[in-house]
Amino acid sequence: MKELRGTILALMFFGGLVTYYYLSEEKPITVKETKLFSFEKHDVIKAKIIRPDGLNITIYEKDSKWWIEETNHRASTTMVNRIRHQLHDLEARANVTTDQGESKLYGLGKSAIKVVLNLKDGREISFLAGDPNPTGVSYYIQPLPGNSIYTVKKSALDYYSADYDQFRDQRILRIETKDVEKINVGKKNGENWSFSRIDETRWNILAPFEERTSKDIMRTLIGRCIALKAKQYVDPDEQKKDYGLQNPLLKIEFVLSTGVTKTLMIGDKSELDGFSYFKIEDEPIIYIAKHGLLEEFDFSAEKLRNKRVVDLNESEITSMKIRLREEELSGETEINFAAGKWFWKNGNPVSGSTPRRLASGLNNLEVLEFVDKGELGDVVLDLEIESTVGSRHVQYGQLAEPYINNEGREYPRRYMTIEDGKDSYIVDEHVLGVARDAIREFQRAQK
Repeated sequence: MKELRGTILALMFFGGLVTYYYLSEEKPITVKETKLFSFEKHDVIKAKIIRPDGLNITIYEKDSKWWIEETNHRASTTMVNRIRHQLHDLEARANVTTDQGESKLYGLGKSAIKVVLNLKDGREISFLAGDPNPTGVSYYIQPLPGNSIYTVKKSALDYYSADYDQFRDQRILRIETKDVEKINVGKKNGENWSFSRIDETRWNILAPFEERTSKDIMRTLIGRCIALKAKQYVDPDEQKKDYGLQNPLLKIEFVLSTGVTKTLMIGDKSELDGFSYFKIEDEPIIYIAKHGLLEEFDFSAEKLRNKRVVDLNESEITSMKIRLREEELSGETEINFAAGKWFWKNGNPVSGSTPRRLASGLNNLEVLEFVDKGELGDVVLDLEIESTVGSRHVQYGQLAEPYINNEGREYPRRYMTIEDGKDSYIVDEHVLGVARDAIREFQRAQK
């Protein structure tokens, strides 16, 4: 009897646990493809976020730009896109309840965040954002008007409680690389530099001397400035201080093709290690951002010199005359480009990729060292290049000291000149190697 009584008590206890779990467990009714909102992403023109912590944020679109209401702050493009993308055609994962009395259990009472969207067609969409569900992968939402409470994906709602700075555009300089036509750099030490764009890929130094400069360096300079993001913002009440911006350490003026000029100023170091004060001239906001880009503006003539000295894009080359004079291989030929194809001088098409490889090699040819004139020696390769933007005369001469890597392997290098010895350089043998291939192919085609 004692054993039977124990079994009955155990079954009663287990039954009680099952009943408690069943009554206390949330019992969502799965809803298939229940669409809560339906609108086009770009129809949103305003979003108002009313939070229980008293931080209410309204962002709105004006002249294709987004702003934070009652401030002069641009709104974060990331936040704008999240609101548009996450709420457009939002579907419920589950229907939790329609009992308004239970709303506070899901964070939809006084602790809820209210969101109101205004659309281009005049519609207004509003809802309450509540707590995450027990698993943390979904959030509770209550569309308004209405009493129904649903769960939706976490990414649709989790950002409305973010810090205010997350709603601000963290970018400091809002320009496009392609729009920059001229850059003027002024340093506190009195050093001044000026650069001007020739075309999409070529730049000139205008001051303190005139010379071509590397497109890669210019692209990096502009890109580093555009990539700047604010870590913090100086409080408006504190912006009357100088922060070294009246006589900045660095002043970079970007002249754009649109006629607009944007000037970035870098002042004193901030209390944050590795950060300085930044400001756009004639704009009120002072930013605190990483000052690592200062290293990019530590100019020298050697650093800025253009190392791609042939200065022709592959697509611009129309003709290449090749004269090779080596003991093991000698000959000459001419390759012309027409109607999207390469032809030998006799009109026969060139099979294979050698002409394209040669044009590409010339385009990407990069100087390893700048040297004194007169070291060319006997010419082994003479290239006359015609293009849509002018001609080039390239000559390869005697061997220079080879490059030896860490494993002791040697790589041959040659002296080279452009424009009949106006400048001299040391380069690798890549172009020479492709020119040899072209001569061999031409000689085989003649047989």
